[in-house]
Amino acid sequence: MSNKIHGYGQPQPPVTRGSHGTTAPDVTRADGKPVEPVAPARDAVSLTDTALLMRKLEEAVAKASAVDAAHVAQVKEKIARNEYVVDSQRVADKMIHQERELGGKPGFVERASFAEKK
Repeated sequence: MSNKIHGYGQPQPPVTRGSHGTTAPDVTRADGKPVEPVAPARDAVSLTDTALLMRKLEEAVAKASAVDAAHVAQVKEKIARNEYVVDSQRVADKMIHQERELGGKPGFVERASFAEKK
C-alpha cells in the first residue's frame, strides 16, 4: 500500500515584497482584488496604581533585613551578663497558639493542658 502526496514538487506561487519590507505571497480575495497587508498589532500593558505600589513594596521588602540586628545585640549582651531570662510559660503558650493556627491534631492542646494540672 502506498500513499501518494499530491502537489509535491510543483512550483510555488511567486513571493513579492510587502509594504513592511517582509516577503509575503500574493493573496487575493474571492472577488479577485488583492488583499492589503495589515500592520502588526501593537500590544500595550498598563499597570494600575495598586500594582505599582505593590511593586515598590515588594522591592522594599526584598531590600529589608529579616533580622533586627539591634535586638540581637541586646539579647547577646543580656546572655553575656547572665541576665537573659526565658519565660517558659510564655514560650509554651506561643507554641500552643502556633499549633492551633497551623491546624494541629485535635487533642494536642488538651493533653498539654492536662499535663500542667498534674
